[in-house]
Amino acid sequence: MDQSKVAKKLENYARKNIPERSPAFGQFMYHAELLRRGHVSIHKKDLKDLSEKYQQVVKDITEGRQK
Repeated sequence: MDQSKVAKKLENYARKNIPERSPAFGQFMYHAELLRRGHVSIHKKDLKDLSEKYQQVVKDITEGRQK
């Protein structure tokens, strides 16, 4: 899947499901920006900073299992 489309899906998920004041919201936006700029290796390395719940959400989105 195109990285810019994945980035948009991450942003959309965060806006719909995570309060803006939550650190997870910022982390989703960070990961979206990494993908948009083509920094896939950094994105994968930094996934460990998310909670397990959100790591799974990001993995599902990046692997095309969640819309």
